[in-house]
Amino acid sequence: MFTPIKRADLVAAARKFRGVPFAHQGRSRGGLDCLGLLLTAGRACNPEIDAYWRELAIAEGRPLLKPGNPIDDPRYDITPNPAEMTAWLDYCAVRKAVLAPRPGDILTFLMNLNPTYLGFATEVQGRPYVLAAFSTARMVTERALTGHLRAQLRGVYEPRGVV
Repeated sequence: MFTPIKRADLVAAARKFRGVPFAHQGRSRGGLDCLGLLLTAGRACNPEIDAYWRELAIAEGRPLLKPGNPIDDPRYDITPNPAEMTAWLDYCAVRKAVLAPRPGDILTFLMNLNPTYLGFATEVQGRPYVLAAFSTARMVTERALTGHLRAQLRGVYEPRGVV
């Protein structure tokens, strides 16, 4: 039986990757990209998260992503396909109607005119932050969700299996 992940545990797990270098399609401490950070932190909290998402999709009658390993198909380009990213998000998370993130939510950001960049919502001293593998910083960093970054925010998703 799947044990839900607590938001605080997910954020704490993700924060352990601060300073890890950015690497396209990276899935380890040697390097992470934005999707790699989300998957690696979730798996660190509960290694059964992939199976849980698959079983939940089947139980709810939602489509599976792809045969084989539907969660983590590493064949995406450096600029992800927006439709594929949205399908992945719908598979493992529920979109919120309001752009009011809580720590542990998945955030989507505009990149090249499409919402194709992901990060975790966090808080520092009660202020909204985002933790992501920023290609511009060349590493996983935590930044205030203000100014340009806030303007680029396009979606807030609550991960399935996170309470």
